[in-house]
Amino acid sequence: MEYLSQVEKDLKRKKVHGAVLFDLLLAHGSKSNRFFVGEFNGEHFSSPQFKNRDDCYSDFSVFSARIFKENAEKVNDSLLSKAMRFALKRGIPL
Repeated sequence: MEYLSQVEKDLKRKKVHGAVLFDLLLAHGSKSNRFFVGEFNGEHFSSPQFKNRDDCYSDFSVFSARIFKENAEKVNDSLLSKAMRFALKRGIPL
């Protein structure tokens, strides 16, 4: 949450509008309470409350796995176990 204003600036610059998915795997190193969605109106998130979307876990984890694999060199995976780091670098959904 401390970087939310910077995220808003980046999204505004990229002209994003609509639902934004957050994957918190790297933030807390856990697969529980991992996916959250917030509505972005082009300027700001419409509410400081983000909706937990772990009900879509299997779909979102496949999507995230691809993104993590493509950007593995940019990812700080220090909170992850060795097995999770291995999976992340190979694009295996966690």
